[in-house]
Amino acid sequence: MLRQLGAKKFVTAEGGEFWALYDAEFNLALASPEMEGMAPALTCRSIDVETLRIDEDTVVRNGEWQRRVLRVAPTEDGGQSILVLGQ
Repeated sequence: MLRQLGAKKFVTAEGGEFWALYDAEFNLALASPEMEGMAPALTCRSIDVETLRIDEDTVVRNGEWQRRVLRVAPTEDGGQSILVLGQ
């Protein structure tokens, strides 16, 4: 499903590759009601987050950038996770 929406393959520093949708200006309130503003974020499968042990401070990168995960927030259905990234 993510690939059909234009997801790209990203690589974590330790874990391996996973598919994710990148949003340069993600509304943080969608990840957590107590958060405000906009930040870059990735939407990916929760199973990838668990399998690759992605958590806060994990570095993710693609060929264009490298960023640190600031927060991992599951979506309402739990099937996907949102990774809020540092600038």
